Amino acid sequence: MSDLDLSKLNDKNPSHWTESGEPSLAAVKAIVGRAVTREEVRATGRMRNKPPATKPAVDRARLIAETALAVQEQIQKIAKLKAQVKEKNAAFAAVHAELMRVTPPPSVEEGIREHLRRTAEHAAAGNVAVPVEFKPASKLDAIMQGAPRRGAHDVTGNTRRVRGLLR
Repeated sequence: MSDLDLSKLNDKNPSHWTESGEPSLAAVKAIVGRAVTREEVRATGRMRNKPPATKPAVDRARLIAETALAVQEQIQKIAKLKAQVKEKNAAFAAVHAELMRVTPPPSVEEGIREHLRRTAEHAAAGNVAVPVEFKPASKLDAIMQGAPRRGAHDVTGNTRRVRGLLR
């Protein structure tokens, strides 16, 4: 059945019909607002001096029940998949716990020792970065580099007097 609504066709208006009694494509286009094919018009079943074909009755309650049943089946399928995932996660957690029991992570002291060992290896191989001397780009950068910092010297190089008071 087509979605075209041809109820506005007038049986008494000859410009709405062809010689064979079918709706005129131009009239249908004017009513519907878009170009249509002859097959679409024939699918409506509308003919001159004949009532429009009745639409078949749709059992909506049955469609709703079938859809609800399909939804319930999908919910059950998802529940089964969730149970499988939970089971596999439990198995994974058991394997991980056993792995951690057999091979515990290194302690902080072991980590520090390993770091020092690697640092010594790099130093022995000559893979140590040489510190780069900072060269200020301007006079302002040079002044800012010597700016006071928490209890350090002021810009003139004098020790802060407040420091002496706190002792």
